[in-house]
Amino acid sequence: MATRKDQLREQIEAAERTAERAGRELARLEALPDFSQAAEGDVLAILVEWPGGRRSYTYVVIKAGGRWFVTGQAGGKGDEELTEFLVANRRNVVDIKYLATVLTGPVETMDLGAFMSLILAPGSGAANRD
Repeated sequence: MATRKDQLREQIEAAERTAERAGRELARLEALPDFSQAAEGDVLAILVEWPGGRRSYTYVVIKAGGRWFVTGQAGGKGDEELTEFLVANRRNVVDIKYLATVLTGPVETMDLGAFMSLILAPGSGAANRD
């Protein structure tokens, strides 16, 4: 049976392991850029690698409306949410590349049915193609 001293030693060892994990995660977070400094419309390619290098994936992200939209993810993320997402599950960010800045904002909508009727109307040329 474990003595009180043994129990305390085990608690200390567990706390040290937790602190080591927290230190590694903090280092990964601090190694990332400050995403709040990115401009509206910035598009980045971010290569992440899972522990042990067994798998990697490139996410493409765009900042629109003050939120980051990430390939394969629903909804936008704030700057800090993006940072936390990138290092979740002990992933490491291997590389970040700036790709472009695109215009973001509202776009004019159209009635697709009316547009199709217009281009397919007799005499439009489109309806007479073979």
